[in-house]
Amino acid sequence: MLTGEAVIAERTLREVIDALEDGIPLHANLQDEERVCFSNSVTRCFGFGWELPTDVGNEVQTDAIEFAIGFAADQYRHNDGTANPFAAV
Repeated sequence: MLTGEAVIAERTLREVIDALEDGIPLHANLQDEERVCFSNSVTRCFGFGWELPTDVGNEVQTDAIEFAIGFAADQYRHNDGTANPFAAV
């Protein structure tokens, strides 16, 4: 893990996908507890890392998984940050 990275979820892939289903807020400043507005000069990367247990054999070599990642942005000004565009209705 690189310096300043935040781990969102660390479990099985199924549990991570379930944890992300209702969305998570992303923060511009990982050092601050409060949500901070992204500026034009801020770049953030989003990535996945996974591994198979060493005792898994060749039975998984033809396995596959698909999932989609969506992003939404809200205006920071006049927004208290409580609305979640991904929350199940």
